[in-house]
Amino acid sequence: MELGKQAGSTAGTFGKLLSAELKLASGDLGRLIAVGLALLSLGSIAWLGLSVLLSWLAFQQLESVTLALLVFLGIQALVILLLVKAANTFKRSLSLPATKRNFRALVNSASSSKTDAGQLKERTDGTQTTSA
Repeated sequence: MELGKQAGSTAGTFGKLLSAELKLASGDLGRLIAVGLALLSLGSIAWLGLSVLLSWLAFQQLESVTLALLVFLGIQALVILLLVKAANTFKRSLSLPATKRNFRALVNSASSSKTDAGQLKERTDGTQTTSA
């Protein structure tokens, strides 16, 4: 009886802690979103600056505006291709391949154990024996 009271008290204290921590976390959520948007904006500007710098260097070396613009577009296209490849990799992992493999193995194991149990029952009954 005393153990039940202590478990209930512990669960209540844990619930209060969880509630307080969720309130703190929800207050920080808005600030986290603001920081994320600022980082996204600054990262985009930095990426654009780097791309323009590399294109300018290409213009200085090649003295051709067309080739400099192609360098700029090439940088963007290369990064887009890399991001598409990464997205496809992440998409495959979202299909939970390891879980599917383990589930199939579990199902196969369960079906083989049923077969083994059936063979064992047949052997103990003496009605039929199977050879492996």
